[in-house]
Amino acid sequence: MNTDHKRRRSQGVDDMNFGMNDSTAFEEAQSFFARRPRLSLASTMPTAVVATPTVTGTTSKYFAPKQPRAPPPVTAGMNRHTSTVNAQLVPISALPSEFTVAYSFSHLNRLQSACFADLFFSDVNLVISAPTASGKTMLMEIAMCRLFRDVTSRDGRKALYLAPLKSLCAEKTAEWTSRYSSYGLGCAEIVGGNDNSVSEETRAPSQALFRSQIVCATPEKFVAVAGGMKLSNMTTLLGSIGLVLVDECHMVGTNRGASLELAISLIRASAVRARVIAVSATVGNIGDVAKWLADCNSKPAKTLEFGEEYRPVPLTKVVLGYDCAGPYYQFQRNMDYRLSGIINTHGPGRSVLIFCSTRGAAQECARSIAQNTGRLSHQPIPVHLTSAFTNSLLNKCVPLGVAYHHAGLAASDRTRVEQLFANGAIQILCSTSTLGIGVNMPAFMVIVKGTKGYANNNYEEYTQSEVLQFIGRAGRPQFGPSGKAIILTEKTMVKSYQNLVSGSEILESSLGPQLVRWILGGVNRQEFTCRNDVIKWLSRSFLAVRVQKNPLKYISANDMLGVPSSDFCKYFRITAGQKGVLNELNKSPWVQFKLKDRVQTIGDKVLVLLQHGLNCKSLPDSNHAPGLGYDMSRIIQIAQGLAMCIRECYAERGDVAGVTNSATICRELVAKCAEDSSALLQQIEGIGPRYAELLWGQGIRSITLLCGIGAREIERVSAAK
Repeated sequence: MNTDHKRRRSQGVDDMNFGMNDSTAFEEAQSFFARRPRLSLASTMPTAVVATPTVTGTTSKYFAPKQPRAPPPVTAGMNRHTSTVNAQLVPISALPSEFTVAYSFSHLNRLQSACFADLFFSDVNLVISAPTASGKTMLMEIAMCRLFRDVTSRDGRKALYLAPLKSLCAEKTAEWTSRYSSYGLGCAEIVGGNDNSVSEETRAPSQALFRSQIVCATPEKFVAVAGGMKLSNMTTLLGSIGLVLVDECHMVGTNRGASLELAISLIRASAVRARVIAVSATVGNIGDVAKWLADCNSKPAKTLEFGEEYRPVPLTKVVLGYDCAGPYYQFQRNMDYRLSGIINTHGPGRSVLIFCSTRGAAQECARSIAQNTGRLSHQPIPVHLTSAFTNSLLNKCVPLGVAYHHAGLAASDRTRVEQLFANGAIQILCSTSTLGIGVNMPAFMVIVKGTKGYANNNYEEYTQSEVLQFIGRAGRPQFGPSGKAIILTEKTMVKSYQNLVSGSEILESSLGPQLVRWILGGVNRQEFTCRNDVIKWLSRSFLAVRVQKNPLKYISANDMLGVPSSDFCKYFRITAGQKGVLNELNKSPWVQFKLKDRVQTIGDKVLVLLQHGLNCKSLPDSNHAPGLGYDMSRIIQIAQGLAMCIRECYAERGDVAGVTNSATICRELVAKCAEDSSALLQQIEGIGPRYAELLWGQGIRSITLLCGIGAREIERVSAAK
């Protein structure tokens, strides 16, 4: 241990006698919290809010001493903490001694100190609501230190980290691997199996789940991997989870929230005593989240709410709405011409980070600002380039103090732009989400130029987590005592984003449309053997909590009872220009069940693409090929589940013919290849589309027939023109 670190540790423990051994430190820390005086609130408050004694001259890297602000109003039934100048910071030495050397600071910050007793001295479930950039990651690490405080507790115990973004999972995996690997704690990220940039262990998700003590995953990936295991393996895995860390918990109110509900339900079905620590942005019904995350005795999780005064730098948030009459890309282009006025009004002469939907939009935004720097009231200081960028547009923009950043730039250019922006040479930076959810590059002001991103060949609203990540980049101590976040959106969305940034948004469940599919899957996996099993599982969902508070939203919208055809069709749509391509596909010889008329409905589209996909034929080159290809893959994936359910229904009835036919369909869908297609032979290594067609034309239409002919016959057929 270096001298500086020893000195910092000694500053925090002189008054408390830490450092003797873990058990002594644990007892002393408990005594420390027991001695803290308590602040009396109104008699209506059921729980007292803890006030803390004065401490000055802290060496915390997060916060400097700040002037007191007026406390926010106290909500009955909630543990709302207020900021005071008398905030005592907990020394890092309050953690087990072996973990303290993993941290370079001597004290926890105010938020972490206020939560420490609940995190480290109890096993209660917690829902912690706090602003961005307030140090919430450390809260989860404190809970992990409790779980793994004894060497014996590290065998067979796991901490599961769930986050909505793959970039967050990758970031935490790298950070925790570096921090905890020397203590025998393995950390693995569960990602897609076709990512060549990840380790071999990560490509084998089930192995990583069993081997590692800390597992990071998106809810979707965790549900897919755990739900795809054998029931015995899944039960063993889930039973070993002792701690569930839910980052960005407010995502339960988005269209991806169903995956989080399913993940939590899976865990609680087997790991009934697993502790849940959820951190969230400020929302209007945090109590409902606490009720959903109740412990095994149905006691709601304890809620700890912290206001904006716990953010190191106060953040002003502004939502501006504009008309959107034409295509959305035109709406974003119009925003380029408004940026100069917005910068002049809210952050003249300050560092500005502008988030754009696509790489092209970021480049055009930077070009527009660079060409019109004369409109800025405080023009950026010119930058002298010692060497040229590999990108020609950067060579034109950077000398004017403007740049752009996205994953398509050369690595050397990206790194150089990041460095110039960090040291203040570049004042205005236009970026895609790479700087919002990946590289941590803060600024005085953040502008979200449009609230839709380009995905799946279409513009879609950003998730709440993404928007909060974007605006969380605004305001840091090095940029001054305050920060600003500006959200530019359509007029119809202004109210929604005002609710989001003010913390008054009410979270609703999105589980309803997936209920039938998941229940049928549970029956197939033998998780549900009777009606009561389903009722018990459903009663623990966030949907069950919200349907009691707002029943009309769910019942009137048919969200409670399955997935009718209209809900199924919402996954797909026919965009402009697709009908022509689909009508041509319908005329193809490999489409056996042709439509009598032209393609009109979503059902028509599904029928044509399903047959085309099972024949393994390439889509004709057009601007619509990527979107149709994605839809075709999604249709086959959904059809697999439906076919398996049909097969089980026939088996239950004892219908042999039905089981046989549906089993054939299942095999075709899983293999993504029809049994009467020439592509069937492509499953054999070395046989491509051309040879498969030749063999098929010679009457060799199965692997069995191919195995029955000699090598010469194969050569003769393969050489045929």
